[in-house]
Amino acid sequence: MPVMLEKARLNLWNLVGFVAGITVIAFGWGVTYSNLSNLIGKQATQITDIDARLSQEANHRKDRLKSYQDQLSACSSRSRRSRR
Repeated sequence: MPVMLEKARLNLWNLVGFVAGITVIAFGWGVTYSNLSNLIGKQATQITDIDARLSQEANHRKDRLKSYQDQLSACSSRSRRSRR
């Protein structure tokens, strides 16, 4: 036995509701996309800033370690001279 489907009737209020719903959803996705884009941009600048600060700190640590090594080598060469 074949199944018969009733022809869909389109009511004006149904059409208005569909259009309003799609408009609200599109607006919501637009706002979400805009906010995410702004957040991603801010995070990119924060990451760049953190990277620069970490590089600077690493260079300072290298300089401090070099000065400590120089001081230790100077102390060790003085102690060798005084033993002779």
